[in-house]
Amino acid sequence: MARITLDWIKGQVVHSQCYQFPGTLMIVCCLTLKNGFNTVGQAACADAEIFNKLMGEKLAYEDALNKVWVLEGYRLKQKIAYNKDISEYPV
Repeated sequence: MARITLDWIKGQVVHSQCYQFPGTLMIVCCLTLKNGFNTVGQAACADAEIFNKLMGEKLAYEDALNKVWVLEGYRLKQKIAYNKDISEYPV
């Protein structure tokens, strides 16, 4: 049975970069995948008194990583639907 794992998803990421917009509590994270595609996640805090930049970066990274799950799930479903021999699928 073909399946996608968290290790597979994380293994697709070759670079990540987080950015906090000046004067805001908004952080975005851009992931670059092995194939050159990018996904972007975001996190924001409503209260400056409890803002934690590292936590924001972690949450933005996880948001971007969740988008990779969707993409890889679609790719696997396509492989299954159009090629019943899934032994070539790299997971």
